[in-house]
Amino acid sequence: MYRVVCLAIMISGCGKVVGADASELHNTSTVENLTALTGSTIGNAFDESPVAEQADSKNAAINKRAMVALRQNLIGHATLDGEPIIDLVAQGSCASAFVTTKARANVDWSKVGNLAPETIGGRDVTIIGTVDGAKKVAVPSGDIADRVTMGMGLLAENCGATLDAR
Repeated sequence: MYRVVCLAIMISGCGKVVGADASELHNTSTVENLTALTGSTIGNAFDESPVAEQADSKNAAINKRAMVALRQNLIGHATLDGEPIIDLVAQGSCASAFVTTKARANVDWSKVGNLAPETIGGRDVTIIGTVDGAKKVAVPSGDIADRVTMGMGLLAENCGATLDAR
């Protein structure tokens, strides 16, 4: 969204192109003017440009660190549907699996939905959408629960989750 707004402002240029004289602006569009001045055209904000690839690479690196931190805060503290979480396994930049003593729940972070926890009996309980349906992740309320909520929220945001994804 940020790139689209910046692109719209840059293209509109408020009717002027900085550094251009009137002869360069006569009977040409703003994009043509920018091309003449910069020697290149402006690409589509949604194409596979180097900027988009850099953003994807940056998000992948952030997601990797978030999964490591999330794993550290889940193991030994959290449960999934009442079973202790013994591992969080990355399955790509926007997918992972919660592993419990009895099951494995695969999560596509782009489809998790609203991650707002509810405090029940001293535990922060978050309902998370998994490939196999909704699951409850419960963590003792406090700092660890806050870190888990932030980590899951960061993954969901970087992967493009929407609040109504469930």
